[in-house]
Amino acid sequence: RKAYDAVEGIDAPQVFVANEQDIAPTPMPGTEGRWATTRFVDPEDMRHDMHVTIVTLEPGAVIPFAETHVMEHGLYVLEGKAVYR
Repeated sequence: RKAYDAVEGIDAPQVFVANEQDIAPTPMPGTEGRWATTRFVDPEDMRHDMHVTIVTLEPGAVIPFAETHVMEHGLYVLEGKAVYR
């Protein structure tokens, strides 16, 4: 984990508590509904220097592109099996 990096001119984000059952998953394009992402942090909110998401993949689903982004991330498989490359 990294410490929060403050940026001059941008307020620190508010602390939040959320439950995944209160947030609708967003189906990802090009996956026929087999991959959805539940986002807890608005990706357009520049106050946050991280994201918190639950990624749901139905059996046989794949991410159809190379996954790249600037933020650090970790991955936990909570159910089933996965290969992450």
